Amino acid sequence: MGRNMKRFIVLSITILALFFMFSILLFSCSPSSKQITASDNSEIAKLMEQIELKDQEIADLKSELEATKKDLESVSKALNQKLEEETTITTTTEVITQEEFRISDEIIRTNNSGESISLVVHSIENIKKYGKYEEPSEGMRWVAFDVEVANNTSEVMSYNPYNYVLRDADSYSYDDMAFGGKEPRLSSGDLATGSRTRGWVTIEVPKDITIIEILATPLYTNPPVVIKLVPQLDPSL
Repeated sequence: MGRNMKRFIVLSITILALFFMFSILLFSCSPSSKQITASDNSEIAKLMEQIELKDQEIADLKSELEATKKDLESVSKALNQKLEEETTITTTTEVITQEEFRISDEIIRTNNSGESISLVVHSIENIKKYGKYEEPSEGMRWVAFDVEVANNTSEVMSYNPYNYVLRDADSYSYDDMAFGGKEPRLSSGDLATGSRTRGWVTIEVPKDITIIEILATPLYTNPPVVIKLVPQLDPSL
């Protein structure tokens, strides 16, 4: 399309030049300068023919440009349709492959070598205060859940309390670790082969919301593992 545009510009300049030459010729043949001869008429006719030819070439180029534009629009439409189809397929796959679990379920994931790690959330509860001095911020409450992770692979595995997120009934997510919380806490570190660790993860949430699920990402999985709370954890529990 860029090449056709260049041709269009060149032809336009050529036509302007021919008109300029034609104007000069007419001026030189005006009654004030001299009488128009047969030779002058011939030159004028030739110039007119060249102008008509260039006009035709420009018309042809315009048609080519319009055809190219239509082709590009068709290609763009086809690409957009294909992209929409691929996006739909990807979204559908994600929905199908996202598994849901419950409290106390053992969730096992296997790596490419056939080795596994496992996760269990044993329990979950609201905490208004822990110990003499530790308590949530104003208007907030703590939600604590008991996590156990086991490494059955031949490699060291990292673990972290920030691998867990709470989600409420309005689909808002919460991952702010409480300053304090229930003991023993799940720390962060490296888990050796054949080892397991267990501890409480405490997250601060608004005091009036209902928690419906835990999202966990310490395993070989994407999207996160979803642990549904049945019953849901409302502030009264």
